[in-house]
Amino acid sequence: MFCFARARILPLLLSCCLVLSTAWAPAADSVRENSALKLAPADAAFFQSSLRLRQQLEAVLQSKAFSKLLKLPALLKLTQQAQDYLKDQAANEGWQEALKLLSDPDNIELLSLIADASSHEIFIYGDDQWSGLFSAFNEINDATSAAQLDAIKNGGAPNPEEQTRAILDAVSKQLDDLNAPTLVLGFKLTDQKSAPKQLARAEKALLELLKDIPQLKDRLSREKIGAADALTLQLDGSQIPWDKIPDTIPAALKEQFEKLKTKLKPKTIAITLALLDDYLIISLAESNEHLKTLGQGKLLADLPELAPVLKAGDKPLTSITYVSQDFVSEVNSADQQIDNMVKAFERLIPLAPVAEALQKEMLSDLKTLGADIKQSLPEPHAMTALSYQTPRGYESFAYNWGGGEALESSKPLTLTQHLGGNPLLFAVGRHKPSTEEYEKTAAWLKRIVYYIEEIALPQVEAEHREGYQKFKKEFAPIVTRFNQATRDLFSPALADGQDGFVFDAKLAKNKWHEAMAASKKPLPIPELALTFSVSDAALLRKAINEYYAIAQLTIDKIHLLAPDQIPEVKIPAPKSREVAGGDLFYYELPAAAGLDGEIAPAAGIGQDVWVLALTKDQVKRMLKPAPYVGEGPLAKLDRPLAGASAVNFAALIDAIAPWVEYGFDQAAEENQDDAKEIEEVRPQVAVALNFLKCFRGVSSATYRQGPDAITHAEWRFADQP
Repeated sequence: MFCFARARILPLLLSCCLVLSTAWAPAADSVRENSALKLAPADAAFFQSSLRLRQQLEAVLQSKAFSKLLKLPALLKLTQQAQDYLKDQAANEGWQEALKLLSDPDNIELLSLIADASSHEIFIYGDDQWSGLFSAFNEINDATSAAQLDAIKNGGAPNPEEQTRAILDAVSKQLDDLNAPTLVLGFKLTDQKSAPKQLARAEKALLELLKDIPQLKDRLSREKIGAADALTLQLDGSQIPWDKIPDTIPAALKEQFEKLKTKLKPKTIAITLALLDDYLIISLAESNEHLKTLGQGKLLADLPELAPVLKAGDKPLTSITYVSQDFVSEVNSADQQIDNMVKAFERLIPLAPVAEALQKEMLSDLKTLGADIKQSLPEPHAMTALSYQTPRGYESFAYNWGGGEALESSKPLTLTQHLGGNPLLFAVGRHKPSTEEYEKTAAWLKRIVYYIEEIALPQVEAEHREGYQKFKKEFAPIVTRFNQATRDLFSPALADGQDGFVFDAKLAKNKWHEAMAASKKPLPIPELALTFSVSDAALLRKAINEYYAIAQLTIDKIHLLAPDQIPEVKIPAPKSREVAGGDLFYYELPAAAGLDGEIAPAAGIGQDVWVLALTKDQVKRMLKPAPYVGEGPLAKLDRPLAGASAVNFAALIDAIAPWVEYGFDQAAEENQDDAKEIEEVRPQVAVALNFLKCFRGVSSATYRQGPDAITHAEWRFADQP
């Protein structure tokens, strides 16, 4: 996994931001007043708004590419079949009734309102009770696991009653401080004249529906809540048909059940449909009181985390996202999961058939391991993201507030010079090298071996124990040698900390396997590579040579220990030759594999790069410096970055297309009787592939700005000519 960091912003840019902030002020007011940010409260745990929905859909529907797609014979045939089906259903009584309903002016107005509500902006937000809800779920899960482990600890299988008791107790405990969280879903309306009428129709329909349900018939109300015209269905725990619950609850659980029932009865849930300002609101909450204060007091837009959204208010925004630090922490709950894991093992370790002193060691190590893992995890932070339309597609910015401190972004990513030009896909980043982390990992592996020896070894026969001790004696020096090579040679050689993944398809031939029929057009072969920045090429070569020696020594030792079972094997040296930018190393595959000679496990070492790939050609391309020609976020790669990535989707489709053509050729050759149908499908697939190429690709750059991490991305689209 790549660890992407953020670049420090230049003082000049800070000055420019201060100058431009006055020019952006009207735009800030615009986005604040013309989006759901004018309603969302500051204590929202999460907020998501999708804007300009109809505009985005129409851009697709009105494109030349979509027009060509609709003219495909297959789609025209499907459309005709649908029309024929509708004609056949014209005399159907149910169909006639449906048409009658759809032709009713009030229902036409309702459909128009639904279309309007889904055309402009849809938002959703939840309050801080959602953080508590996730925490409660984690606590309940922990209690359930604890009951299972306690049963095992006491020498028996998990008792369903005990598990149920644990769940009831945990739920009952959480209900003391937990109420129904607030969830608000909103739809922006531009035609608000019909909304009150449709709300009245909804009220009438619901009253008719609920009149025969005793628990609900008096729970629907129409009222003015603050500035909102609202229709609310009020529910509470007393409406649960407790008396109809079968009286099969074990006597041992009745007390817990009664406690839970007592706490649930006063709990309330209000389901509200409201008209507020220019929004249709659907709310699920403890009550509808929060509707009184929507848009009042301190709002989400007042938080500093929303400042980038306000500054981008002059742009055609398409999405706004915010997640609070508490919500991220509770949803992720990594610390709590680790603590629960430690607690689980604390219950199980006393069951291990080992001495008490060893159990204490295990418990102590377990707590230390949990602390080490938590220390290595990134801290949760609040996050904000926004996206907006551009002439080329979309741009987005994602802000991880405080997340930049975990990233390494002090220098440019030089690996972008070793991608083999512009590949189909790549992702590179720089992490912070840590000898301490490696030492910790090695130390924990030694502790695991220690416990295996202390617990498992005494259980085996004496002959096998002697064999293990002999094995350990022979291989302990090899392990030590491996650790030294890693610590003293390999890690320093890669101290710069950059690594990357590259996928390409520049190498193309008409035939890749001897069993293949030759293609009319060259077929690109998928090329996959890993790449690493090199701080000391000489040290890397020493490390690789040392690993080869260690591997050969290991094989020799195994052969000496079991000469009858393990044959003597000598690891062949790879073939090598000097190429532009460094040295190429590769192993040729056996002729029996039937593959083209270019396909071979290969590696390359240059002065500042190390490449591992599946084709020799890709290694040669990547060793030779070739600047990546980027756009948008990747237009300037000489600046400090923590991460960079790109997908050239259109080029990927171009690489797939010859294989699709080859597939049609082979299908037509092997199925002469169906050749005509195959040739009819071929151009339709080509049109579909061209439609997919309207998505040109995506690129992103991640950098650090002070303590924060920022990812700038661009999604590019282009219509067909």
